Amino acid sequence: MSSSRLYYITKTLLSYGLDELVPKNKTPWFAKIARGCLFWLRNQHKEKPAGLRLRLALQELGPVWIKFGQMLSTRRDLLPHDIAQELAFLQDQVQPFDQVLANVHNESKRLRPVEVVKEYKKTLLDELDLMREGANGIQLKRNFDDSDALYIPTVYSDYSRSNVLVMERIYGIPVSDTESLIAQNTNMKLLAERGVEVFFTQVFRDSFFHADMHPGNIFVSREHPENPKYIGIDCGIVGTLSKEDKRYLAENFIAFFNRDYRQVAQLHVDSGWVPEDTSIEEFEFAIRTVCEPIFNKPLAEISFGHVLVNLFNTARRFNMQVQPQLVLLQKTLLYVEGLGRQLYPQLDLWKTAKPFLEQWVKEQVGPLSVLKQMYANLPFWAEKMPELPDLIYQNLKRPVRTHAVVKPASHKALVLSLLGSATLVVSALCYLQHDLIAAGVTATCSAACFIAAWRHT
Repeated sequence: MSSSRLYYITKTLLSYGLDELVPKNKTPWFAKIARGCLFWLRNQHKEKPAGLRLRLALQELGPVWIKFGQMLSTRRDLLPHDIAQELAFLQDQVQPFDQVLANVHNESKRLRPVEVVKEYKKTLLDELDLMREGANGIQLKRNFDDSDALYIPTVYSDYSRSNVLVMERIYGIPVSDTESLIAQNTNMKLLAERGVEVFFTQVFRDSFFHADMHPGNIFVSREHPENPKYIGIDCGIVGTLSKEDKRYLAENFIAFFNRDYRQVAQLHVDSGWVPEDTSIEEFEFAIRTVCEPIFNKPLAEISFGHVLVNLFNTARRFNMQVQPQLVLLQKTLLYVEGLGRQLYPQLDLWKTAKPFLEQWVKEQVGPLSVLKQMYANLPFWAEKMPELPDLIYQNLKRPVRTHAVVKPASHKALVLSLLGSATLVVSALCYLQHDLIAAGVTATCSAACFIAAWRHT
């Protein structure tokens, strides 16, 4: 960050008197001295309430700060009511603005600010291309075509351009208008649970999730309030996850749900998110201290603000690195949790999500998943079957040179390879005949033969 940009940020925050929002007894001595040194930057908006001053300051600082304000507006459990109400205007009533927008601090390596800002920059630039937004909307609509939980409006691509998006007009109630939702007898418990379901379905089933799910982009259909359906708009920001990220996250979530904090600690070390010399026992105890109090409680009784602060302190203590590829996911999860609290404070987020994640992991890593992957590859190998015996035979005929000694491949290896090829052909034929059990058994036998042949070469 340039010195001029830093000064501009400081000037904006102080000119709106945001430093006055921090209690005097909570302000460190060095901050008081720094504030005194900037005596010419005074509060120019004393007549305005605190919430309005905060909103105007964030709006003046530009897109990244506005996104931060949008996220805060969904966390009414962390903010006074008047401030949360003001920040809610950042969801869909932002004034137009012109385009504006890591070695100094010890925390920079862990927090990776450059990578995080680059990720946000890419996201914001992508959001300006309305053709991209349209394509995202089409994909999300396809993913939820038969869903009772989410509806995405139709995009009319023939009439859309990079700066114009034409889409179906929708009629719904803003999800933040809880009074209207209650007035039409909306099933608020089911609505809140479906919000969690939609989020985890997008992330783990589709690897393609709406990453800007603040209340300004979410409506509830007026039809069938007893069986409520969300309507999602503004698909300019979407997130994707790799297969490895999904599996790692799902295993972490399940370990949390099962209170297996040692597994959580081990997963963090295995993934490289914390240094490999981290003490598993100490890390496990730290995670347990933070997370144990939050389980078996409804959202109304949980201060996620305090939990997040404690988690950040834990991360700092164990030198945990921020993962830029998961920033959008973390932000969206905060939106979803805040939305659930607003709609139905008694929602048990963990109880709602746990069965979904357990089923997903079972499908991904269980025996049936292995067989499905084998079956998916069998057509390819069936096409290659005629070539395999000759290729294996020619390869095994080649002498292996070790310290100038010529060692021909053993006859046992040749026999095992040919047997493996034969059983693989049988497996492919069984698959084509839709005898999946026989195909799986013979494919396993084939793999065993090839492994044994390799050991005898």
